[in-house]
Amino acid sequence: MALTAMWIHGNSVIVERPESFSSISRFGFGTDMFIKPGEKAWIHAAIPTPTILRGKRPRLLRVIILWSNGSSAELPSINASFFGDLHLFDGKKRIHTVSPQVPLAGIHLTQDQTNTFVLPPPGLLISFALGISMQWGHGSPLHGDAPAQQVFIAALGADFEIAD
Repeated sequence: MALTAMWIHGNSVIVERPESFSSISRFGFGTDMFIKPGEKAWIHAAIPTPTILRGKRPRLLRVIILWSNGSSAELPSINASFFGDLHLFDGKKRIHTVSPQVPLAGIHLTQDQTNTFVLPPPGLLISFALGISMQWGHGSPLHGDAPAQQVFIAALGADFEIAD
């Protein structure tokens, strides 16, 4: 089996509803966003996908997202942004969903257990193109006076396995 890793830089992510954020800034080091209180929003990324290698389709083994919500705490407070759901797509077909029991928070700018999403063995066959969709939220209610909270994406990647 041969392993192939494909990555994109965080400054190429797309925000589905920009109005959910007070600011969205792209830099050489990633995309820095501030989500408004009471909002939930999806951020999308397209991963270069090796659809056929050596005459075979690859299996997606894991997805890695290097991110931070600016908080050193692992669990979000009511006034923090949080990483909620993760959806993986092969073309237009949703192929995998991760819904953490507890929303994720913290600084995860190197690969760790919180930002690495391993698919059930033997992985998923990919036919077209891998899309990653991340739902982010802000725990404060709309009527509160909490400030917008940071969501930072540095990079996203996927590991594929190709049978010999």
